[in-house]
Amino acid sequence: HQNCFKKSNGEVINRNSYCSQCKLNTESRYNPFRNISEHENGHEHDDNDDFTLRLSNMLENCKSFDIDEFNELYSNDWSTQGSIMFQNIDGNKSNFDTFAAQVQRMKLKFSVIGLSETNVCADSSAVYELPGYTSFYQEITEDKSKGTGVCLYVSNSLSATVNEKFSSVTTNLETLFVTINKSDNKSTTVGVVYRPPSGVLND
Repeated sequence: HQNCFKKSNGEVINRNSYCSQCKLNTESRYNPFRNISEHENGHEHDDNDDFTLRLSNMLENCKSFDIDEFNELYSNDWSTQGSIMFQNIDGNKSNFDTFAAQVQRMKLKFSVIGLSETNVCADSSAVYELPGYTSFYQEITEDKSKGTGVCLYVSNSLSATVNEKFSSVTTNLETLFVTINKSDNKSTTVGVVYRPPSGVLND
């Protein structure tokens, strides 16, 4: 059966088998938590498994949009609720200008934008400005020029300070968090977390 499947030009996508026709309409999804949802019935989930299962379901059911489609869905209500965007930019030097142009094309002005793999240290962050945002850059991993660096861009309409308690850089994990102070004397903490593929899970 396996040989017949290969000869039919079928393909396994997201751990499901598709024929040559159906695979053309199937989007490959990144979901590192998929194995949790595939546990056989009767498995007793602990709290961590339940949380991971929710993450898996979110990744399996989320939709992708190009900028024009996204703008068509845009509602003014989104701006009043606060919004966060994340992007693995894979190097500011190569991709920041394109990313900045895409952000400017979007009708929604995100409250916070998080980036990973900037490959840029805090001292060089002034080169990479986004109009309407204040930038916060974490230091990069020592002796590493690629696959490191996280940052946050916070809307100028918000007052934010780095939360040192939750911000750190190790060879296994890079984090940057800021606390946003609101006019009602309440605060919200948001951040970006990046674990390099070589990072140790238990760190």
